[in-house]
Amino acid sequence: MMRLAPHPSPWASFLVRLLFTTVWSGFFGVFSLMVWRHPAETPWFIFAILGFFDLIAVGMLWDVVVRFWRTLNHREPVVEIDQPMLVYGGSAQLRVTEPHPESVAEMSVRLVCEQRITTKTDNRVQQFVNRCHDQELLRLSPDTPDTLHRMLPIRMPDQPPEKDVSWKIVVGNTLRQGGTIEHNFPLRVEQR
Repeated sequence: MMRLAPHPSPWASFLVRLLFTTVWSGFFGVFSLMVWRHPAETPWFIFAILGFFDLIAVGMLWDVVVRFWRTLNHREPVVEIDQPMLVYGGSAQLRVTEPHPESVAEMSVRLVCEQRITTKTDNRVQQFVNRCHDQELLRLSPDTPDTLHRMLPIRMPDQPPEKDVSWKIVVGNTLRQGGTIEHNFPLRVEQR
């Protein structure tokens, strides 16, 4: 079995989340401090709105702490495949291992195909990703603290759904502490 490498790496995903949380929390923290310094001049509904956004910031900070702890302790799933390259119309065996299921409320494994589409207008270029194939291979709620191992068969379509597509295995973990973490494992797929 060959181990698939996650892309982006767990640390890159964590750093992006940390940056967004820092900007969000910093903005609303400073704005709240400015409003609380002048309470007589501020309408009551501004306090309610800021309280709501400050509550979101606290939740985001907790999410960053949980993600840091999981990333630091290598608590991400391991995905292995029995072939280095898949072909359309072929099949393979996939082994998914979740070494620390005690913090996972629900786990899903999906085979996903995406197409990157670029549109050009007069002076603007737009890019977006179209998901053209999404097949659920496994969904379970771990009920044991022991390491989970699951063997899953993969059957590739006979033809690519679109042109210029990329395939990946997506392992989604819904955490008991709240939040969802998706791990992407790219696959190499070629025509016969």
